[in-house]
Amino acid sequence: MTLFPGTLVQTVLRERNIVAVEGVNVNFGCKNASVTIIGLEARTGVGTVLRYGDVSHLDDRGGSPNADELETTKELYQASASK
Repeated sequence: MTLFPGTLVQTVLRERNIVAVEGVNVNFGCKNASVTIIGLEARTGVGTVLRYGDVSHLDDRGGSPNADELETTKELYQASASK
């Protein structure tokens, strides 16, 4: 069975296998390229949602160009070489 990250988080929250830390909102769907971080306690096996649906890395200030918008392989190479 394949689960999307948002569905996975909602499922394990419902089953009480993970809990969200105070201040982390898990009541919305995750965007495609969002980041969710779940810490796992080794002794108990209970997870803690530390970040959910975070898209701050997609901010316009800096970052890598979108490969889908580059027109040629040369531009792709130049973009990756400039990092």
